[in-house]
Amino acid sequence: MLRRLCVPRTLTPRCVRHCVLTDKPHIGVDIEEDHVENRNIVFLGPPGTGKTTVGKVLAKKLDKEHYDIDDHHYEQVLWKRLVSDVLTELGSDKFMLAEAQGMWKIDKDDAVISLTGSNPLNERAMRVLKGMGCCLVYLDPHLGKEIDERGAVNDRIVGIKPGMTLLDVLKWRTQFYEKAYHIRIPLGFEQRTPEEIAEETLAKINQSPWYKSTRGDGGRGDDLLYTIRQGLANDGGLFLPHHLPTIQQHVLERWATLDKYSEVARRVLESFCAFSPYLHGITPQEFSQMATHAYSKKRWSSPDVVPVTNLEGKQWLLDLTCGPTAAFKDLALQIFPKLFSRSILTETKQYTILTATSGDTGSATMAGFMGQQHIQVIILYPSKGVSPLQEAQMRYLDENNSNLHAIPVDGDFDFCQSTVKKIFNDTAFGEQLQTEHNAVLSSANSINWGRLVPQIVYYFWGYFRLFQQGAIDKIGDPINVCVPTGNFGNILAAYLAKKMGLPINKMVSASNVNNVLTDFIQTGVYDISQRNLTTTSSPSIDILRSSNVERLLYYLSGEDPAYVSACMNDLQTKHKFEITGAMKAALQEEFYSSWCTEEDCHKTIKEVLQATGKLLDPHTAVAKFVADKFTKEEDSATPLLIAATAHWGKFPEPVYQAVTGNKVGDFDAAIATLEEKSGEKLPQTLRASLGSRQNKVEVVEASVDTIKKVVEGLISDH
Repeated sequence: MLRRLCVPRTLTPRCVRHCVLTDKPHIGVDIEEDHVENRNIVFLGPPGTGKTTVGKVLAKKLDKEHYDIDDHHYEQVLWKRLVSDVLTELGSDKFMLAEAQGMWKIDKDDAVISLTGSNPLNERAMRVLKGMGCCLVYLDPHLGKEIDERGAVNDRIVGIKPGMTLLDVLKWRTQFYEKAYHIRIPLGFEQRTPEEIAEETLAKINQSPWYKSTRGDGGRGDDLLYTIRQGLANDGGLFLPHHLPTIQQHVLERWATLDKYSEVARRVLESFCAFSPYLHGITPQEFSQMATHAYSKKRWSSPDVVPVTNLEGKQWLLDLTCGPTAAFKDLALQIFPKLFSRSILTETKQYTILTATSGDTGSATMAGFMGQQHIQVIILYPSKGVSPLQEAQMRYLDENNSNLHAIPVDGDFDFCQSTVKKIFNDTAFGEQLQTEHNAVLSSANSINWGRLVPQIVYYFWGYFRLFQQGAIDKIGDPINVCVPTGNFGNILAAYLAKKMGLPINKMVSASNVNNVLTDFIQTGVYDISQRNLTTTSSPSIDILRSSNVERLLYYLSGEDPAYVSACMNDLQTKHKFEITGAMKAALQEEFYSSWCTEEDCHKTIKEVLQATGKLLDPHTAVAKFVADKFTKEEDSATPLLIAATAHWGKFPEPVYQAVTGNKVGDFDAAIATLEEKSGEKLPQTLRASLGSRQNKVEVVEASVDTIKKVVEGLISDH
């Protein structure tokens, strides 16, 4: 199959000038759709990382020529003398310019090229290599204090300044390597063979950029950006990558040294980057910029972004409540809008995010897209199925931002979510929006892969923080994870992290009285035919149709889209499905499940406050109750990470009742009491929305046709 490439494999002088001077790709070459053949693979990195040795091994594997830029290009072809002599003669600055000019004269079409450690210091020259369609591979070593033991280096190292050590030079150079690469190969603390590194490089180069539907007929989805923009596959299925990236032990050990959440986010997210220059996919450098901005300290109430603290014994809290809306959805929805904006960068259509919420997704989505006038957000929420403060948050954002709209619906969350899916699958309505309004719909629920993948990050972060705090002895030791579960997205992120290589032993699924997931995990039968949704004090998990179970089914079935389609059809028509015995065994090998009554939830809130001084919200209390049960029944020795999914301030009425035994009379007095007992002030973002609690808004009837009219009206007015 041929695709249209936006860069040529080799460059004429005119093409070189175009790339260097405008930093834009050259247009118009057809190439075969593969990652390795007829393409230069270029190794970069500091001295001593094995660029030449690994390059030779990889070249032999691929039957390509190996081209060492020092030995072959500079010394034999261009300068006819030792590189060190040229450096001595010219000095660092002029030498770097001479190096760059020499790189523009590389005339290779299908080779493995090993750069010098200083080549990437010239950013324009590196753009030339990218413009040639080369795959740039960064061999990334750990720069530890042991390098300093080599002492000061002489002045024959490019970029050296008086008094600098080798470690100083290498750390300074890192900024240039970070800007240049397509693929990062982290080198571990233990010595690895060139053959092992070459194999890892080849696997990463061949990583598929394509995404697929859980139901198989939705088209392959193209790259990550298309998947984010599309939201839902054409056949109604959910997108998944063709192959999840594998994070090996030595990579986990390297990542465990990172002390910023944004850096861990960058590493996890860029592992989903596949080398595919003809797709113009998202780059590692873009992920870095997005993560740095999304997880900057000014946006979060904790400098850790996600604090990990001991609750009691082997139980630890993964605190996901420190974001702009004080709920775990912020971890994904502070970066998702940046991913979405990138995905529509070249689009001329008007995009509208249509999303259903059981409480927290709504305000987090609105906060994420706040100020982005080119994207409209429409949130559907059950008018009687969210907490008063959750509704106030959405109302406050709606009232103060012209592109944000929160629509209360006279139905439950399952109706809101199924309505969103029906609207997405209504081809005629979609065509009408495009024809009459130049508008396209997409989603910010966890049905959108771009919403789900950032949630994987905090499980890696939580594991590393446990290691850094001594809760686990070494990287590779297992942990368990407990998550209050409704739509199955949060716990699915833990499952995906495990599949990628994170040492999670068991995922503990915690439900409230709407315990369809508990029954499913325990029996293998997903049955909502005789169930009615019950409103509880943990509304974000008041869900019967858990969308992300579909992705779990895909993996449990051995990636069988026909089987998944049949199950989803049974759920739609019969309101139930049953998995095979083998799938049930595999499910129970991975998951433990139980549930919590309202009485036990309130009791847990009070007991934890008395025992630890920590005030939990109802969702986290559900998780704590089930975590205690799991510890007694299954595993008390392994560290257990409990996901704290919302701040207590989002649910002051049930929390106040749990703590005092009384219903809320004076709302402000109740907040003050909880602040005093917990030692925590109500987050400012929640306090700002209190004034919107009393604002009345028209409730929309639970009718798909009515909601379609509301959606079209808002799009027309935008």
